Amino acid sequence: DQNFYLTEAKRLKHLADQEAQLSSQSMMYLEAALFFLLTGDAMESDIGNDRASFTMYKDTLSLI
Repeated sequence: DQNFYLTEAKRLKHLADQEAQLSSQSMMYLEAALFFLLTGDAMESDIGNDRASFTMYKDTLSLI
């Protein structure tokens, strides 16, 4: 479900933003990026949502 993936991605990204330890922060950003990618994949299943999924993928690239 794209709402679950997006909620989890945002939660992890915000946690990573506040993490002081670099290795933990990096892992959280990677996990958040995976959830953002899962969100984009779920968006592709919705008819007419191609633009939104492309935007999700493009924005996720900035995390990596």
